[in-house]
Amino acid sequence: MVRILRQLNPEEMRQVALACGVRSGAVAEEIIRALARLCGAYTWGIFPAGTDDMLLDQAGRKLGLPPMVGGPSAVPAREKAILGRLVRQGWEPAPLVRKQAVLQAALSAWDSNVLPPPTLEDVDDDNAFCHPTLEALLQQSAGVRAVAAALENIPLPLPVPDAANGPIRITMTARTAQGNQALYTTLLTLWRARHRLLREKRTRRTHLERQLRQTETQLAARRKNLAATPRPWELNPISGLSVTAGAAVSVGVHLALAAASPVVLIPAVAVGAAGLIWSGTAAALSPGPSTDERYNRMQTQVHTLRTQILSLDRDILELEME
Repeated sequence: MVRILRQLNPEEMRQVALACGVRSGAVAEEIIRALARLCGAYTWGIFPAGTDDMLLDQAGRKLGLPPMVGGPSAVPAREKAILGRLVRQGWEPAPLVRKQAVLQAALSAWDSNVLPPPTLEDVDDDNAFCHPTLEALLQQSAGVRAVAAALENIPLPLPVPDAANGPIRITMTARTAQGNQALYTTLLTLWRARHRLLREKRTRRTHLERQLRQTETQLAARRKNLAATPRPWELNPISGLSVTAGAAVSVGVHLALAAASPVVLIPAVAVGAAGLIWSGTAAALSPGPSTDERYNRMQTQVHTLRTQILSLDRDILELEME
């Protein structure tokens, strides 16, 4: 919850700030505490809950959910459960036409690349508390993202407090309704933000993959061009090896003729060693991929692109699994 709050765009942050009664641009922890005050989630009954797991645990209990188990790792599942309860509250009094429009829009906004969307069942009971397609959507992360995206343009307002219950009941119910409304708006915005972030990151990954393929093609062409570039005679390692080979042949001939002597062998060995030094020096100084600035720059770009793609893959998987 906190992680997504920190990634809201200005319009999403404005909606959350308005719902929670905080200043625009408030930090995530400030929003959590404001929601805790509105929902009546307190630590030791005095201080507003300062973490999202404490907030969602107590808010969920007030909505009839069991105690939250799992700590911070269970926050996304608790968000889905609470949002499901609140969506059902808005679903029940909604007119039939609006219910049908919500389901159609949610199925159109389905963003999972692995799971197929649920089948659209007919909405034939205007007073039904739930619906098979809605329930199937609310059981999956992709479905909750889709429902949140659909409710942006086709809202399902929460029921208003009943004013016929007397003054005391009005005060308590209105306070509870205010907290539920703030939590409802915040959770819808967070799951719409997940829908947006997932779409943006997938688009970004596609762009990076295309850029990576282009760079790798250019890198291969550059490597081929460098290999085909003729080298000067003095920078060709084969020249030094030829001198060494000639010195070795000279030594072999003298040994075969039994005419070997230090006066003959020492110069030949020196010339052979000089040829090896020449070959090594030429290999180090001759132009090649490792000494080409453009080639090295493209290699660095390929490494950077692959790192960015891996990071996006982790972010996409995390959003899909929440």
